[in-house]
Amino acid sequence: MIFSLSWMILIVTFAITFFISGPLPSWVRPTLIIALVLVVIIFYTGGFFYLRAEKKEDVLEIKYYNLFPVGRMFQAMQVPLKQFHHYEIKNSFGGWFKWLVIFQEMRGGVAKFPNVGLSAVSRSTLKELEELLKVSK
Repeated sequence: MIFSLSWMILIVTFAITFFISGPLPSWVRPTLIIALVLVVIIFYTGGFFYLRAEKKEDVLEIKYYNLFPVGRMFQAMQVPLKQFHHYEIKNSFGGWFKWLVIFQEMRGGVAKFPNVGLSAVSRSTLKELEELLKVSK
């Protein structure tokens, strides 16, 4: 929602600059273009994922996909509860972006799954996720 709203505001503002009669400062359009590019970069790399986690019998299943509308890939990870080692929630960029990291016990040690972004997850959903992961230990 945040991405869509900020994207729409910037695009509409940029389009309006073409319909304004009279002189327009030369810095307005380049500034809007830079802002558009920054919004795309932040939302593409910022960990904005849809996430669903649940326990099915003896397996922890986490399904997720990036909320960025271009290049969306649906992914899932399954960890047998017997092999679930631990999880971490890491913050980056001063706490603006959050990442979930799942660790699984393997024969040769501990394997780390790819990070899953939690930046778009609400606080209540994050608490539910943490409760599910704590119970899975």
